[in-house]
This record gives sequence, C-alpha cells and structure tokens, in this order.
Amino acid sequence: MESSQEENEEKYNKEINVTNWLELYNVLNQKKNEINNNIILSSQNYTICKKINELIKLVEEKVKENCVHKLEYDYIELDIDRYEKICYCSKCMLTF
Repeated sequence: MESSQEENEEKYNKEINVTNWLELYNVLNQKKNEINNNIILSSQNYTICKKINELIKLVEEKVKENCVHKLEYDYIELDIDRYEKICYCSKCMLTF
C-alpha cells in the first residue's frame, strides 16, 4: 500500500515540477517575443535573445524528462493538398 502512495506522490511531484518548468518556458518565450517585436534588433538584444533561446531549450529538456506524457497524434495542414502527422503531449504541449 505504501508503495502505491509513494508512486502517486512521485507522480504528483513530477507534475508540479513540470508545471513550474512550463511557467518558466512561457515567460521566456514572452520575453523573446517582446524583444523580437522591436523594429531594430540591437546587438545587445540579439545576445539576450540567443541566451533566452538556450534557456528555452534547457527548459524543454527538463519538461520532456519530467512530464508524464500523454501522447496525442494529429495532422497539421501544410497547404491545401498536404498534411503532416505530428505527435505532441497534451499535458506539456511539446512535440516529439
């Protein structure tokens, strides 16, 4: 009985951890978009964007490692005659 409770607690802790990583992921993407929306991208902003992209990749790795994925398959329309099959997690929304 304790084993099942421990497993549930571990799963819960992973999901809380993923939620925190996803919040950070969203903040980083928002900041990156704010910088990219500037008409003139200075070298300082370029450097900041580059660092943000590195952080985003690290966060994506943490989410992929910790999420208890629920994989979904779908098709996206590329153009009027072409579709592409995609696989994504309905919990963390990352693609595989």
